[in-house]
Amino acid sequence: MPHNPIMKSLLTGFKDKAISEFGKFILTKWGLDKYGEIQSLSLQSEKKRIDATLLLKGETYPIEMSVDYRIETIVDQKFLIADQVSFSREWANLVFHDHCPPDAKRMEIHSMIAAML
Repeated sequence: MPHNPIMKSLLTGFKDKAISEFGKFILTKWGLDKYGEIQSLSLQSEKKRIDATLLLKGETYPIEMSVDYRIETIVDQKFLIADQVSFSREWANLVFHDHCPPDAKRMEIHSMIAAML
C-alpha cells in the first residue's frame, strides 16, 4: 500500500481528537473539576505537545496551558514525562515550578496509550 500523507494526516487528527476527549474525561475524574473546568484540550502527537484551556473557579477569563512531553520506558513501564509546562499567567508558572515536585511531572500510562502518543 503506498504511503498516503493525506490519509496519515487524517488518521493522526482523528486519533489526537479521540485521545484529547479521553484526556478531558480522565482529568475531570482525577478531580480537576474541583478547581474549574477544561474548556478545551488538544493533543498534537507528532509535536509531542498538549494544549489546554482551563476556566478556573473565581476567574473571569480562561488560562492557557501547554505541555511538551516525551514517552519513556522505565523497567518495562511506560511514562509520560512533562518536559516543559507553561501557563498564560505568570503566577501560575511560578506556583507550578515552585510547588510541583519532579515526580508529579511523570505519569504512568498504559502501553497502548503510549503507542498512540
